[in-house]
Amino acid sequence: MGSVIAQINSAYKVARHYGIPAVGGGHAIYIAADQMMNVRSEHCPAEYLQAINYAAMGFQGCGLGNIVYGKWKKAKDDYELSYKPEMDSLRYAIPRFNYPDEILGLMFKIMGMANQEGIYNNLIGGLKPNNYMGNGFYHFGGKYEAADINEFFGTVGRIQDIATAELGL
Repeated sequence: MGSVIAQINSAYKVARHYGIPAVGGGHAIYIAADQMMNVRSEHCPAEYLQAINYAAMGFQGCGLGNIVYGKWKKAKDDYELSYKPEMDSLRYAIPRFNYPDEILGLMFKIMGMANQEGIYNNLIGGLKPNNYMGNGFYHFGGKYEAADINEFFGTVGRIQDIATAELGL
């Protein structure tokens, strides 16, 4: 296992090789979820990408953007994004000695292969925040409803198929 900085650098190169819009450095990689998918800003692209990747690969990140830095207001039975930050990003912060180099690289490779196949680009559903709390910490315990549950589970299955093929299982 290398240093976290070396791991991030290596994983970032894999992500960029596969066309993932990302910025990497230090202990984290930030993915521009709103550039990878066609999910409306109100449907939380970063959280949707996080939920899909976690369900498909067990790879956990944290959405930073619309939920944390955006401004939301209650509108009828839903929440409306009244201020959208410049980027809705998914942050993968890598704890020291948590992932072997090969596993971290493989997770970004599988995500990258799904990206190249257009799996993420075809997503339009997203997540709707439930009981949104504008206290700056909603992303830690937020509750969401999938806009299209069939799209969600279908996408998870397709990414798992890529992982199975890549692993030769």
